[in-house]
Amino acid sequence: MFKRTTVLSNRLIAHTGSIRGSYSQCTRSRGTTRWINGFRVSVTLFGMAALSCPATAQTGLLNHSSAEFFSHEGNVAFLAAGVLLPLLRDGNKAHDHSIRSADALLTSALLCEGLKRVFRKPRPDGSSDSYSFPSGHATAAFAIASMASRFHPKEGIFWYAGAFLIADSRVTLNRHRPEDVIAGAVLGIGTTAWEVSSSHGLILAPLVRRNDSGNLELGFRGTF
Repeated sequence: MFKRTTVLSNRLIAHTGSIRGSYSQCTRSRGTTRWINGFRVSVTLFGMAALSCPATAQTGLLNHSSAEFFSHEGNVAFLAAGVLLPLLRDGNKAHDHSIRSADALLTSALLCEGLKRVFRKPRPDGSSDSYSFPSGHATAAFAIASMASRFHPKEGIFWYAGAFLIADSRVTLNRHRPEDVIAGAVLGIGTTAWEVSSSHGLILAPLVRRNDSGNLELGFRGTF
């Protein structure tokens, strides 16, 4: 009887130790994720604050040639990477991640265009091709950065840095004021939060469904 009790006690101690180890590992993992999230948000806020300083408010931080790149070719490459990279590396979640990124991008773009027509704020360079507030480039870039960071938290700082450079390029080129790109950043990040809170996505949800093989296809039922 004493031996059986001893064996059971040892097993209970070992099981308790295993639970404590798993909990400790989970706690460390959550702590690391929170640290990474806090770090990338802090860097983003610091960059936006720097952009708003009087010394850079009218000129931006980039030189003109770099701003041209990040505003055009770099911007297209950044948005395309956010939507297409999941297809190459996210395994069985590749299509879901890609569609959600595209959904957040399209939704944020439509919201941005709607706000532009509400505020009707002219561009600082006087051009009349579109309104200035909020910045469409910043909105799209931060929507993609925020979504990609949710899928790959350790890469968040790089995605947000890219989004910041795109936003800054618009100020350097005198297409936007700092408040335009800051509002765009808030709108893009906010749209991503809305996207992930919806089980079926937003704009693309009615157009996407899974077929019998479990693959996504066009349809009228969103289940991603």
